[in-house]
Amino acid sequence: MNRYLFLLFPLIACGGGSTDTDEAEVADNLTCDVIEDPGFCWTTAVEEAYACFSGTDATAGTMEMDGMNCTFDDGTSVRFDSPVPEFGSEEVWAFTVLDGTGAECAKFLEVETASESGFELTVASGFYETSASMSYSVSCADGTLHETSDVFGMLDCSFDSLPGYSSSGGGDSASFTLMPAPAGSMGLFSCAAR
Repeated sequence: MNRYLFLLFPLIACGGGSTDTDEAEVADNLTCDVIEDPGFCWTTAVEEAYACFSGTDATAGTMEMDGMNCTFDDGTSVRFDSPVPEFGSEEVWAFTVLDGTGAECAKFLEVETASESGFELTVASGFYETSASMSYSVSCADGTLHETSDVFGMLDCSFDSLPGYSSSGGGDSASFTLMPAPAGSMGLFSCAAR
């Protein structure tokens, strides 16, 4: 399953979302220039999440039988809040990456409600969030809010720069790519029963 920024558009186009957001109040400072900047806060937060796997082969995790934990050869692990969502299910992705010492390195939560879609990412530098309802926004750990009411304008941005994820799995396997993925990456992690 792939979920990119632009997959949130049907919610907006159909009028979903909070009606108390006045488009005139939207700062409209989320532009392609901002999203495509290598120093953009979401991009650097994603890079921090990928760094959690720097000491191991992130494509070679071993999924435990319960489908709730995946471990890597250096002790890094991924703990799922619930069993890995089956492909095509409406279940959301929620997991925590622990480093080899057991310390939290990254946490990801997909948010899906009747009025909002988005992602939350927590890494060493702080909490980051994307959100879509009547506008699209990215909140940075430093308190900066990038927002636009021209959600369809984001389609003009480089596809490789858009916040999102790609996933597959269920049961005894999971593969997850957080985007924008760093150059040369094979995904954030991949786990299978071995």
